[in-house]
Amino acid sequence: MTKPFQKILIVLIALLAALPGQVGAQQALGDLNAFRISDYVYVVSGTDPEIIQVHVERERVQRQIRLPAIPTGVVVSEEHALIVATDPATRGLWYLDPATRQLTLNLTLDIEPTLIALHPDETLIAVADWTLGVAEFYSLPNGRLLGRVEGLESAHELRFGPDPRLYGDKLYVSMTDRPEVAVIDLETFAVSRRLQLPGKMGIEQLAISPTQPIGFAMPVPSDEAIVHVIDLVKDEAIGLLEFDEPVNRAFFDVFGKYVFFPELYRGTVHVYEPREKRFTEPMEFDGPIDSITSGFLGSIIYALSGEAKVAWGFDLATFDRIDTIQLPGRDPDTMVTHEQSGKIFITIEDEMEIVIVDTRVPAGKLPNMRMMWVPDKMPMQVVVPGTLAFCQ
Repeated sequence: MTKPFQKILIVLIALLAALPGQVGAQQALGDLNAFRISDYVYVVSGTDPEIIQVHVERERVQRQIRLPAIPTGVVVSEEHALIVATDPATRGLWYLDPATRQLTLNLTLDIEPTLIALHPDETLIAVADWTLGVAEFYSLPNGRLLGRVEGLESAHELRFGPDPRLYGDKLYVSMTDRPEVAVIDLETFAVSRRLQLPGKMGIEQLAISPTQPIGFAMPVPSDEAIVHVIDLVKDEAIGLLEFDEPVNRAFFDVFGKYVFFPELYRGTVHVYEPREKRFTEPMEFDGPIDSITSGFLGSIIYALSGEAKVAWGFDLATFDRIDTIQLPGRDPDTMVTHEQSGKIFITIEDEMEIVIVDTRVPAGKLPNMRMMWVPDKMPMQVVVPGTLAFCQ
């Protein structure tokens, strides 16, 4: 069972357990007063060396975890109730216990950890120095060094492969100065393959389907305007998608039915169905789209404008626009979904607030938008348990 379906199942179980007359609901959910890492999102402040814990249902700051410096990379392990943060300036790798708000492990590395990613089984993390071209692997939860790989200069993104039990345990490293994706075998901690892709531009992102072993390698945007299709079983390129204008990122819905490619300079978002190997009608906006994320149970997607202070909601069954959210203050910065609650968190550039969109509403009703103030802080990013990575 893939992680998106596991999360949806957890939500359904929680809703059923909360119904009146259900026997043993508290036993099914555990101690209702106990700390649960999934009850929170974790906010990185741009002004203070700390991580702010925001309770998802209460929508307020509950606690802060002090750090040696402002982190640039953060992942949150739900399995181990653990936060791992990095800082290239101090070469710090920090393990944090969010329940006690304590720093439990403080490592100084011999590389600058400019990239970080969390294994899908949450058994380890990968960190990499894109200048030295070195990746290192550390165990969870004890921080033991497991392996080291060199020869990865200009690494731009670390992306663990799909289900390791079915397709092998692998890490994909995108190279931004050349059209190459390196494949690291996590049994041997060695490069097993270097995918040499057609075209002239380096690779910025490898978007991996949540439900099938296929990926889309996104080159640095250029007049080539192409995307490479990658078979993640054989680790080989199997085709090209061509566009009239360059696209800048790829976003999947939670079921992997669609992948969305926003154009870099225009408001066109191309919609591709990987299983059918075809494009549907594109989505059109007033300007470029920066980010796309899913709402509650994956039935809605939200698109965040790159120019206007607005986000749009769409019904994935019909692609009808169902919601327009006017955002306050300066330009929106980042957007992320807490899947178990169906709430979307949007940070605003240079503002001491977070926009919260609650998509967990009955069919036909508009999602609710609220503002949450974070006094004297500048939220830079919201990190959700189990997510891949964050890097400023």
